[in-house]
Amino acid sequence: MKDVEAVFRLPVWMSFGAGLATLILASFLHPRLMGPGPGSGAQAGESTAAASAGWRAAAHLFGGFRPLAIDVLWIRADALFRQGRLWELAALFRGIVALDPRNAAVREFAAWHLAYNVALAEPGPDQRFEWFLRGMEILGAPPGDKPRDAAARVLGARMMVDRFGSGVFPGFAEKVGTLYGAPPLETAAGWLEEAADDPGTSPAAYVVLLFCTGRLELEAEEADDPRGARLWGERKSRALSRATARFPQEDWTAWR
Repeated sequence: MKDVEAVFRLPVWMSFGAGLATLILASFLHPRLMGPGPGSGAQAGESTAAASAGWRAAAHLFGGFRPLAIDVLWIRADALFRQGRLWELAALFRGIVALDPRNAAVREFAAWHLAYNVALAEPGPDQRFEWFLRGMEILGAPPGDKPRDAAARVLGARMMVDRFGSGVFPGFAEKVGTLYGAPPLETAAGWLEEAADDPGTSPAAYVVLLFCTGRLELEAEEADDPRGARLWGERKSRALSRATARFPQEDWTAWR
């Protein structure tokens, strides 16, 4: 009987191992899975869409072995990151997200890596911005849209603010304004206001919201726009009231 059981178990594990090995190898060799690479620039969108479709199709091969496949891919992703092989890392992130689409932590970690580490591996500002957009897309916030849940909105807003002030994305504010309908600080403020009352929102999210609204109020004052300054001042006051009510143990005096 044991011999018979072994006969039936062996093909399953052989199939899983072969499938996983094929998936990892294909992520490096096949452009539809690999997606955009160095210098791909504005052409990255179609390639990324094809890559995501390829990963989703491959995910069906694993069935009940999907958690094990994800663990193996995470180990591989960590090795690629340590080796500085960020383009291959990006391909694996797309695969992991496709295999585990409901895992918010996976999605947010992958988005952060694409928008920060992989973006900075590009020499040109346009290519860097394309990778920033790939990170936003993983969050569920392609141009014209917003992240799907409160945690993703907070991370997306922080990415907007960080990249706006980093100096490594020339023309970042103009590009975001064109694609998202508002410049980075305004877009971030809107996302944070929507996420502010979520039970999982931290004090740090309110700090970023207060920074955005305070900065926009100041910019309106400097531009001799009293109406804009009043509106942003009111939004800052509301944010401060919500922050002090949610987290009375924190010191909010610097924002008064």
